[in-house]
Amino acid sequence: MNKKKVWGSLPALLMVSTFFFTHASAQQREGWIEIHADRFDRVEAFFLENGCEFYQNAAFIYDSGSARFISKAEVKEVLPADADLFMEHGCSIEVSPKALSQVLSYDKRIPENTKVILFFDLAVAQDGSSVIHMLSDDLKSAYKARLAGLSKINKFEKYKVVTSLTGYNQ
Repeated sequence: MNKKKVWGSLPALLMVSTFFFTHASAQQREGWIEIHADRFDRVEAFFLENGCEFYQNAAFIYDSGSARFISKAEVKEVLPADADLFMEHGCSIEVSPKALSQVLSYDKRIPENTKVILFFDLAVAQDGSSVIHMLSDDLKSAYKARLAGLSKINKFEKYKVVTSLTGYNQ
């Protein structure tokens, strides 16, 4: 083996391995648990039944101890520096962790007696493609900023709900 070839490719190898290590560490720091809700209409119906609209790119705090989504005022109390990242839903959503897990097609269960962040990500098609390419540059920037800000919060377990476009009616 030619030593010059091995040493010549060493910087490239180090650069690639550093990229993968950094990328893997970033994913671990973000700490998202992904939930893939299999039907858009089921999730939307859940919100509508509670007098709410279903929004994508929207974050909420769910308090499983009191089985409800907390208000924006309560979010300001528990995460004052990050409250702007959360949606003002203007309605009361009360649901048990078990029922919420069923609505979201989550085969595990949202933990009990704790607060968790629920981020309803952009819906995806069956082939995994996102609707992000359809957004304006301003909306893409807002989406990325919200996701980056939420990713930095480590006080609560975080769930990223990726809803399928199955059952979506325009």
